[in-house]
Amino acid sequence: MEVEQKINKKEIVPTPELLEKVANKERVKAQMDEVLSYLNMYKESFPDNPAFATAGKKKTPKVEEPKVEEPKAPEVDVNKIVEDALGLVADSVIFATLNGEKGVELKGSSQNLNDSLAHILKSWSGLTEGVGSWS
Repeated sequence: MEVEQKINKKEIVPTPELLEKVANKERVKAQMDEVLSYLNMYKESFPDNPAFATAGKKKTPKVEEPKVEEPKAPEVDVNKIVEDALGLVADSVIFATLNGEKGVELKGSSQNLNDSLAHILKSWSGLTEGVGSWS
């Protein structure tokens, strides 16, 4: 229900400011219609103006979604891994053999590394019964 109708039905008691606004309602509408007619005339005169392409529509910023690339599985060369592991064992056994079974030590290495080399040599000797050749 409009304010004018509520005033006429005595549903609200109007203030002097409210009465002034109601009295000026038609004048304000006429001013708005005049401004809209100028705008429409401008639209007709310049139809290619990009400002009218989105007339009445709110501009929403374009948000680019981040591109999600699935991580690629690393290419694994199993033969290379096995070759490297066996090469490490072979190098360890050769080193241990050159230094003798007892007292296998690398200067500056930890006790864990020295114990590991001794264990590899012992295991190799157990597997090959002391006979082994490396190339």
